[in-house]
Amino acid sequence: MKRLLPALLSVIIVLCGCSSALPFMLKDAPALETKEVSSPDDFSDTYLAVEYNGRTFVPYGALSGTMTGQDTEKCVGYVKNPEDSGDTSSRVLTLKGTADYIAIVSDGTMNQPVFLRAADTRGEDIFTPDIITPLDCGYWRVKEIKDGVCWVN
Repeated sequence: MKRLLPALLSVIIVLCGCSSALPFMLKDAPALETKEVSSPDDFSDTYLAVEYNGRTFVPYGALSGTMTGQDTEKCVGYVKNPEDSGDTSSRVLTLKGTADYIAIVSDGTMNQPVFLRAADTRGEDIFTPDIITPLDCGYWRVKEIKDGVCWVN
């Protein structure tokens, strides 16, 4: 039994770690560019967006439930902290099954991921993973004029 216990503990640690671990940041991971974008319907309504893979990603939602390594694909870089240029704790992760969302995950146990959606999908009905709850940010509300009345989707 004494020889079996260490082996059993190793298997449990490996299984638990692999099923829930989020991707680690690569040593040479790039700092992703950020920029301020305005809502097309209200230029005073601004958001800090992330540039990745030739697209602009704007804050969209929060975590619904739990996010595990099975929900993410890879770490593609980090978001610079304007107050600390050496801070690489805000990792940018791609999500499995969609190229239209990314997640920003900060190190620490109490930090919740923030999900960003590609700005070029505004006004489109796209697949949203179950782990994302929309925050109803003004950027994503699309105004339409129907019969002279303004509607917000």
